[in-house]
Amino acid sequence: MLLLDTKGSYHAALAEVNAIPVPPATDSYRPVPNGDLIWMIEERADKLLSLPVTSRRLGLSQKGQQMFGVITFDVDNAEKGLSIGFRNSYNKTLSVGLCAGQSVFVCSNMCFSGDEVFKPRKHTVHAWDDILKLINHAVLSASEQYTKLDEDFDVWKQVEISERQGAALIGQAIYDANVLRPQQATTAFGDWRKARHPEFKERTAWSLYNCFTEAIKRTPAGQIMDAQIDVHRWFRERHANEWNLAA
Repeated sequence: MLLLDTKGSYHAALAEVNAIPVPPATDSYRPVPNGDLIWMIEERADKLLSLPVTSRRLGLSQKGQQMFGVITFDVDNAEKGLSIGFRNSYNKTLSVGLCAGQSVFVCSNMCFSGDEVFKPRKHTVHAWDDILKLINHAVLSASEQYTKLDEDFDVWKQVEISERQGAALIGQAIYDANVLRPQQATTAFGDWRKARHPEFKERTAWSLYNCFTEAIKRTPAGQIMDAQIDVHRWFRERHANEWNLAA
């Protein structure tokens, strides 16, 4: 699962996440407890969306000082679910961040749209008030983001891309846009030549997109959320410009 199976991170149960000591507050720093953040996301989602939670997946890195998570909600679809991704840290390396999108079950990937980026908030004195607003905004926008992603994917499944065109786009993603790093591009090339999932064997923009989302799992855990958003934004730009389709 993207955000969790990334470089330097490992899966953790809720009890393990809650057991990480919360650092003391200072005059300029107010830590956000991981348990409180998770509880508030689920509580707001229940009240605002009324959708049941399908799964809660959590991860830790940097000796437990960075926390990542994905909560997926049941939207009565066997292939994908509505998800909210989030991150937090106790060592001041990451501010709180949230994003909304889809979980694609066949490949265990997260897809986060670049249309709605929920800006991280630093752990300052009034951070919790801002984070509550951030959570409400993320939850209220989740269904809209899910629908936008669905629309993108429906179009990309119809866009035919040859083996050579796909390889060229991977090259562009490295040298022109800095969306993929060379090591990640090697992974994407390998998946493009031989799809690891039968569902992605067709030579389409959708298959290529999934090669990218597999490749960025090599991104350090603290950067994975931003990497996914960058990939989706880059594909939407290709969608609007090179593929001659309305964005």
